Amino acid sequence: MQKINDEVSMYDYMNIMVKYKKIILGIFVVAMIAAYLVSLALPKVYQTTIVLQNGYIEEPLMNKAEIESILRSEYFLRPIIKEAGLSDKVAKLQKKIRFIDINGTNYFKIQIEYAGRDELSRLSKSVIDSYLEYPGDSYNKRLEFMKEKVVELDDQMNVIKKEKPDINSLIQVLASSKNIDSTNTSVPLLFLSSSMPSYEQNFLSLLAEKRALQLSILKSKPFKIIDPGSEKLLLIRPNIILNIICAGILGLIFAIFISFFSEYRKNTKTP
Repeated sequence: MQKINDEVSMYDYMNIMVKYKKIILGIFVVAMIAAYLVSLALPKVYQTTIVLQNGYIEEPLMNKAEIESILRSEYFLRPIIKEAGLSDKVAKLQKKIRFIDINGTNYFKIQIEYAGRDELSRLSKSVIDSYLEYPGDSYNKRLEFMKEKVVELDDQMNVIKKEKPDINSLIQVLASSKNIDSTNTSVPLLFLSSSMPSYEQNFLSLLAEKRALQLSILKSKPFKIIDPGSEKLLLIRPNIILNIICAGILGLIFAIFISFFSEYRKNTKTP
């Protein structure tokens, strides 16, 4: 018996919706059109993702937490706002910049959202330029210092190379000399002979240090752009299709509610 009543009730519901179909369809269409028009009027928010490389000489020159702190700092952002010709406050711009670490690599992403395609292009360019300028000088100075150290080691090694044959010659002269009293030559000869291993050890130590520095220079990586993101400005808001779908669903629910409410009011007034 309950099943029959349920079927009748469902049939009545369908009749009400058919009866008010014009109202339901009208509200549904109006809601979608309104959502479309409002979406067109809303400011277009674009997003870009920049991929950057952290400087590396033997170790990362800046840890990623420090980079994130710098990118979101007032000291870093204030000149960028001025350079990009924006009117935002620093606190507002901080919310539009997101730091994304790429785990296990020396890379990271900077994700920026901004209203206006041209404004975002200028902002992303300013962020890139400022990032490369900020720590780049420290990388160049450290790399230059290492290269100068390699030259210095080369000079020291050349001195050893030059002195070693001279000492060997002197030892041979002292050892083979018959005109010099052996008591006068024994001490210098002993000293010179004992210094030869030290020369060899110093040379090998300098060579190892030089090769380590050269390897570090070869493996060094500057602060640089991997992907500027300038060609990938994505429109993220408003999402017109999603807005139309949501508005259509809400409009349909509202229209059905109005239909049932109107029918209820009509039936309660009927004697």
